[in-house]
Amino acid sequence: MDLRLAINGPTVFLGAIPPDKIADFPMFLPKGPNGAQPATYPGVSSLTITAVADDPLAVFPWPFTVLAHHPSLPVTVQDVLNAIQINFDERMTQEEVESLQELRQGQIFRSYRARMEFPFSEDGLKRTDYLGDRCMFRGLGPAPDGESFMMFVGPP
Repeated sequence: MDLRLAINGPTVFLGAIPPDKIADFPMFLPKGPNGAQPATYPGVSSLTITAVADDPLAVFPWPFTVLAHHPSLPVTVQDVLNAIQINFDERMTQEEVESLQELRQGQIFRSYRARMEFPFSEDGLKRTDYLGDRCMFRGLGPAPDGESFMMFVGPP
């Protein structure tokens, strides 16, 4: 899943590319059967993402909690993908940018310029620009604290 794209952007495929087909619908859509799978085993009602793997900052600036879309269900793959997309689609404040090292600011601005080549991009630095060229979601793993999750991202 490319985090540079808008929330209503291209389809996120889970599984084989090209995706297997069932009738006219790809099987591996987040709103399809695999998106409805629990994100963890055993299932949990919420999970918190507090880190990005290989991030040079000691503390991830935007931790967030993913809640199940229904109180009697566990957090699903779709819930996680939606929460990640919403979190990283937020604009960065001037204070957030200024608090980063100059080298990191340069990476953010280069990422912003590259993202603006995509159609439907809106002006302004977004949290996804913080990821630089590592804008593809790869998965989750346990965070060092043992209670939350770490997000893995990589290049396209």
